[in-house]
Amino acid sequence: CRQYDGHFGVMDAPQLFSRMRQVSGAWRLILDIGRPDKTVLSGMLDRLKELCAGDRYWQKHLFVRLQGKYDVEEVQKAGLPVQLMYYVPVKEKREEKNLTAKAIARYCKKQNIQWVSMPKEAVEESVMACLKQEGMRVCVFSYDTYTEALMASGLGADWIGTSCLSPACYEQWYEKSRILVFGRS
Repeated sequence: CRQYDGHFGVMDAPQLFSRMRQVSGAWRLILDIGRPDKTVLSGMLDRLKELCAGDRYWQKHLFVRLQGKYDVEEVQKAGLPVQLMYYVPVKEKREEKNLTAKAIARYCKKQNIQWVSMPKEAVEESVMACLKQEGMRVCVFSYDTYTEALMASGLGADWIGTSCLSPACYEQWYEKSRILVFGRS
């Protein structure tokens, strides 16, 4: 593999899919396709069909994160053996588009999407509570401090994406942070 930024090994999509197919366990890959134009999206879906080759193995391990209704419809038409994850934008974008957490959850349910994702800037207690009440699973990102990760967990995040924290580091911090709460009886 080549090195990215001199530190991280990189590979192309066929190498990644091949390597991940060989790994057992509970790993998950979230493929964020952004907001591609229609031609690019079509090419992406063709390539994903080749990589997944109709293999139901990917249904458990591969999530495709989408940001628009057109993208959802196209991915569903493609019949990819993947799970979909719908993007919840920041408050300003939600207000601009007159979107509520409840409307997003209803749309997701209608489309049989069980997961939403959102950047930390979109996380609000009321939004998280609404999404959880509507039965959505929530992935939040990019929480790069232990305190942020704990806060997201406390709000009900099912998955927490980070660029900096490793599971081992998180466990070490957790083990070191024995918190005692004293209350009135």
